[in-house]
Amino acid sequence: MRVSLLCICLFVFVQILPLQAEELVLEQEVKMCSLDKALDVSKKINRLLQKKEDQLLVLDREYASSLKQYQKLQFSKERLDILFLEEEKIQKLILTYLQITEPYSLSIEDLKMQNRISSFQTLYHKKMEQDRLYQRKKEELQKLKNKRKILEQESSQYYEFQRILFDRFQKEIQPPDTNYDSFKMIQGIHDLPAYGAIIQTKNEKHPSCLSAGVYEIDSYSSSWKNCVEDGTISAGTWAYPDGRLHLGLDIASSMYSKLYACANGIILYADAPDASNSGYLGNWSGWPAGGGNTICMVVAVEEQLYGITFAHLSNEIYVYPGQQVKQGDVLALTGNSGNSSGPHTHLEIFLLNTDLKRAVDFFIEGADFSFGNGYEEAATCSQIACRIRPESIDWETAYE
Repeated sequence: MRVSLLCICLFVFVQILPLQAEELVLEQEVKMCSLDKALDVSKKINRLLQKKEDQLLVLDREYASSLKQYQKLQFSKERLDILFLEEEKIQKLILTYLQITEPYSLSIEDLKMQNRISSFQTLYHKKMEQDRLYQRKKEELQKLKNKRKILEQESSQYYEFQRILFDRFQKEIQPPDTNYDSFKMIQGIHDLPAYGAIIQTKNEKHPSCLSAGVYEIDSYSSSWKNCVEDGTISAGTWAYPDGRLHLGLDIASSMYSKLYACANGIILYADAPDASNSGYLGNWSGWPAGGGNTICMVVAVEEQLYGITFAHLSNEIYVYPGQQVKQGDVLALTGNSGNSSGPHTHLEIFLLNTDLKRAVDFFIEGADFSFGNGYEEAATCSQIACRIRPESIDWETAYE
């Protein structure tokens, strides 16, 4: 017996050690690598994260299937428990009656009662089997939950590695010159529904629904609604803790959380060229460079127009350029795309100092997500807009 247990322990140790060793080696790479190696290390971490995400998807499907079976067993068990309790009461009455009746005086009805006792034994065994299956499925669900928790912890470790790399090298890397996709920008030649989110078909060209040169938001919102479902601030405006320039607000949330229209408005740009969880140091995909999957829109709140940009989204974007949206519409699901170290939404807000037509015409000329403010300074103003802190907005519920 001791030999068997020793073999099992050695087997478990051998199985666990390589993963721990791999993480230790990776941690050393993250902390010690030079800039010329950092981008490759970050890509490597992202590949490991993709594997974890694939495992989580498989696990979630398995959990959903097991949960459905569990709920079915639970329903059957509850019905059987009720039946068993009712029958148990009757059995006690039958046994009491038979105990006070002489055996030789039993009638046919009495014999039927004896047969009912026998049937009760069958019901009892059926209940025991049902309870056993129910408990087994319950334990299976708990194991799947525990397995998911471990995978999430491992993913969190990889995200932490990415954060360390970003802290070490973000100052030193510069985005390349990239071009926007004109088919993902407001064009004004197609009739699409005026309101509501539309699930985007990948790689299709969808011009906008507004007539060329005629731009209108039907009504102004009276207040602001939070944009990100269950979001918390992970980095504020105007600077990161280490002093690096940060022009927007980073709102952390779980992957695939809902991104809402925070006010009535129209979509100027919406594109999803990147995988949902593809963020790593130096991933310059998307427009603007490094934004990954992005949306730019104009919203109307309390008689004032604002430009809003969202970056690092998942590739689940549900709106088209030119589409009019109402406050509370789901625009997209959040993600970790582009030059990003983990799941979050980068939010920038611009107070427009011109009318809607001029603002849209300016955007059409070059898909400028900064509305003329550039990306070199905080709190700047252009002829079109002033960049403001999202923290200055009176949100429906303050982000924590």
